[in-house]
Amino acid sequence: MKKLIAIALAVTLVLTLGVGAVMAQNPATKNAVAYETAAMVGTAEQTIIEANIKVSGNPKDLVIAFTGVSSLTTQVKLKGDQGSTAQAKIEICAKVDGNITPQGWVVLNDRMIALTGDLKHADGENPDHWIQILEETSSANGFNFFAENVGTGPHTVTIKAKKTISTSGDASATALIGKRTLWVTEVNLK
Repeated sequence: MKKLIAIALAVTLVLTLGVGAVMAQNPATKNAVAYETAAMVGTAEQTIIEANIKVSGNPKDLVIAFTGVSSLTTQVKLKGDQGSTAQAKIEICAKVDGNITPQGWVVLNDRMIALTGDLKHADGENPDHWIQILEETSSANGFNFFAENVGTGPHTVTIKAKKTISTSGDASATALIGKRTLWVTEVNLK
């Protein structure tokens, strides 16, 4: 119980101070916590948060808990009979020492919107009629990964992210990850 209270106090202190990186550069034993605030995610795979942990023997498995705020924006427009679609998606994966965990890539957030219709008059000429939809969403999302038999010693745990943006017609889309946390715990999964 005292360990749990000490860990909770340490996490509260980190979050209160707004530390934007790993609590310490040296690997933590049993648990590691990281916190980031800068919004980022690109179309190529990139590290969005990282923590170091030192596994001290048995157990040799890790539970990797990631949470983050993701924001998706999609905008579509209908002009005449010209519809449009927009999709924004964020995927994440966990890696231990550069090796992806068994869960692979998972979808953190995904949105697709399509707008179709016909706003033409009978004569087919009226370019002033149009419909446009802008949809923005921010939500807190999370996923728990695990890694078995990582071995003793120091390990680097990273969460990678990538976004997919696709549009057709007069449309746009964006995807961001803002505040996020990473909690890595040494466990025995067997």
